[in-house]
Amino acid sequence: GRENIIPELEFDRTPYMASFRINGCNFIIVTVHIYYGSGQGVKYRLEEIKNIARYLKKSSTDTDALDSDYIICGDFNIEHVHEEMEKVERKGRTKEILKQLFGALISEGLIIPEDIQNSPSNLDKTKHYDQIGYQHYDDSTIEFKQGGVIDFVGAVYINDPKLEYKMTDHLPMWAEFSTSKDKKPKFINL
Repeated sequence: GRENIIPELEFDRTPYMASFRINGCNFIIVTVHIYYGSGQGVKYRLEEIKNIARYLKKSSTDTDALDSDYIICGDFNIEHVHEEMEKVERKGRTKEILKQLFGALISEGLIIPEDIQNSPSNLDKTKHYDQIGYQHYDDSTIEFKQGGVIDFVGAVYINDPKLEYKMTDHLPMWAEFSTSKDKKPKFINL
């Protein structure tokens, strides 16, 4: 949590990682649920995003790592991307720290594809809380193809104003990646 014993390792909700292998390609998926909080809590949210971005960059360049291909997904609690940021600025209410959230996410080389950036993930389709990104490097063996959200609104609990309490307040995100065989594969178990 927020005790700052080792600040770069502190997360309110622990991120999870799992490695996968398909057709000779290793890659690692990281899931996160970044702290939401308002007021001073937004600064803590920003620090969590900075920490995960730094970690992914460091891990992607670590020659002892199982693999350098990382895909990260989850609820980053990033509220304003693209159009939403422009609306806030037009109203003269610049929320600098909210702008910094997305900037922090991509500050260490993490790529958030346009398909994902253009896919709001809340039920009203006005906020970009959720993201899917990947770390790319010269010998990367994964490549983003397409992605977006699964819009189930109108398909379940039709016309029910309490949908977010019965199911979720987020639309599920998806992404498709192609893979190619690792040139120098590493294995945990043979």
